Amino acid sequence: MIKNNNLKIKQVFVIEISLLFLLGLNVGMFFEALWGVLVFLFCTTLAYLLFRLAKDAALEKKAPILINTLLEAIIFGICFSVCLKKTSLNMPNWKMIVLCLVSMAALYIPFWIKNSIIHIKKIEPKGQNQNCYLRCSIAVLVVLLVAFFYLPIEVFLNNSDEFAFSFFDALYSLLPFFIAGLLLLSVLSLLPAAFSDWLFVIFSTLSLAAYVQFMFFNQYIGQMNGDIYRWKEHIIHSVLNIFAWLVIIVFGCLFGFIKKKKRVLLFADCALGVLVTVSFLFLVVKAPKEAFLRKQFYLSGKEQFTIGKEENVVLLIADAVDNKVIKEILEKEPETFDDFHDFTLYTDTCSVYDLTGLSMNQVLYGYTQRKNSEHAVSFMKCFAQKGYRILFFFGAGKAVGTEEMPNTYIDNYVFSEDTKSILEVKYGKIRRGFGMITLYRVTPCLLKSRFGRFTADFNHTVLYNGGMDELISENQKFMDHLHLRYNDVSDRCFVYQHIDGAHFPCDDYYRATKESLEIYGEYIRQLKELNVYEDSLIIIASDHGVHDDVDNVPFPTATTPMLMIKKPKEEHESIEFSNRPVYHQDFQASILKYAGICDEEEILSIYGKTFDDYDETLVRTRVWFDTGFNGQKTRKYKYSGDTSELERVVKEGIYEEVDSLEFDFGELE
Repeated sequence: MIKNNNLKIKQVFVIEISLLFLLGLNVGMFFEALWGVLVFLFCTTLAYLLFRLAKDAALEKKAPILINTLLEAIIFGICFSVCLKKTSLNMPNWKMIVLCLVSMAALYIPFWIKNSIIHIKKIEPKGQNQNCYLRCSIAVLVVLLVAFFYLPIEVFLNNSDEFAFSFFDALYSLLPFFIAGLLLLSVLSLLPAAFSDWLFVIFSTLSLAAYVQFMFFNQYIGQMNGDIYRWKEHIIHSVLNIFAWLVIIVFGCLFGFIKKKKRVLLFADCALGVLVTVSFLFLVVKAPKEAFLRKQFYLSGKEQFTIGKEENVVLLIADAVDNKVIKEILEKEPETFDDFHDFTLYTDTCSVYDLTGLSMNQVLYGYTQRKNSEHAVSFMKCFAQKGYRILFFFGAGKAVGTEEMPNTYIDNYVFSEDTKSILEVKYGKIRRGFGMITLYRVTPCLLKSRFGRFTADFNHTVLYNGGMDELISENQKFMDHLHLRYNDVSDRCFVYQHIDGAHFPCDDYYRATKESLEIYGEYIRQLKELNVYEDSLIIIASDHGVHDDVDNVPFPTATTPMLMIKKPKEEHESIEFSNRPVYHQDFQASILKYAGICDEEEILSIYGKTFDDYDETLVRTRVWFDTGFNGQKTRKYKYSGDTSELERVVKEGIYEEVDSLEFDFGELE
């Protein structure tokens, strides 16, 4: 009778796991809410009826029963509440959380009865040891917490302003794999003790090694920038990294298979679980309230290829184009610059920062990470008062520290309320992106090179009903869509265009730079065809120069961004050159002066000097921040002189390591 009963219980248990897996899969993929509820009710009812067949119920050891019951209640509670959340994206999050907790409480008693039946001692598989099950469950749970909660959410909350989706969207996207992992715990009670011990060692070792990896060894390699990890350039660090992994593996085996030592490894697991949980809660509590909301705006691309009939200020930014390569093209293929004969090319440039977001916020808003350093509102207000339509076609519209400005002054900045509703949140894409980041972070340094160029795509994860116009920045796609026409709303436009330019990954930096020039050459030809070229202020520039450690470029490298300017009515027979020591800090003042927006006294008092205010013979002191792309802390280089002096201090390593990017340009006066 015991043998037959054992077989029956196993069969019922297999059916239950299959149904739970289907439920987790369906809800995880966010099928229609009605279908999710029906599947939930069907699986619950069937599981309950089947386990009524087991007549002998005896509560032996309660620890595994408690764990199973709690985990299954969590699974169903989360699935049910998320499924209902899908029916209305406007459901307040607090209601969803309450619904989740109520569902867990309501399901706890029937799941306790079911699990009590399946853990009857006389029908346990031979060799089953409840302590093994408990240890193994804790080890698996810690891995799940690290992989599907702590690491992804840490990335999200520390960079929440970079994502269009909310904290809850990030959390929902991780649920399917987390649920699948929890289901694994349900089958552990059927495994032999020896197999449970192996799983306990494997999962404990992985969680400890992963923690050591992302907390200590990844600090050396700096930010995840999409570049290739070069083994030969980090041999000592990578060898030490491998050694640390081997020590942890030996530690896990030594303490995991010795009966009296298992408590040490279990204690390490519990300590790590508590540490990760506390860190997770701390991140959530400290997160800004904006992190829990979807970013309810987008920059519309409807007017991306429009221009004013009368006056225009046009900023054409090609990402990562460096003057070093510009000079090389001038020497080898000077005909590339035929369309730029009315421009002045500045040969002695400096960008302040080496990252796009930092650099363009500084260029357009004067923002230097120092509180109240920006002049965003006053700068945009000057153009708005003159009747300019301000159009930004890049993420620069979401400037740090200038949250109120875009809604007021950037005319293609559209809130989601202007569309009918959110059409879709691509949870699968969010999950894949976080999965790539997590895998990269926990991988030993030597294996990081196997990733090639690391990429995690979070673009267009939130889609809006009613047509969200995509901004075009990819070089070839931009060229294909480049057909300028007059703007239907205003005869004066301030246009900011940003293309990928020569930013990595690109196959050939020289070719990508030339391609960027050809694109903007075509842009200029179309301005001429529309008869707006002569009266336009046109600035062709890059946000920063070439980054450290890209293909065929040694690191560290001084970046000298491209800068070419044509003022209204300016004409030359050929391109001219200027050795003035210009700085990205000079952009706001220069744009206002050249466009004739403000008088010189007002410009000088608020925005500082223009490019023209610096004589070519002046030895100017400038500061440049290299922000971690070479695997080090942010390096602050201060130099007095031209480009060759910047290259010298970078080559000789004359810098100051800093934690803050705040800077007061008054220090340079």
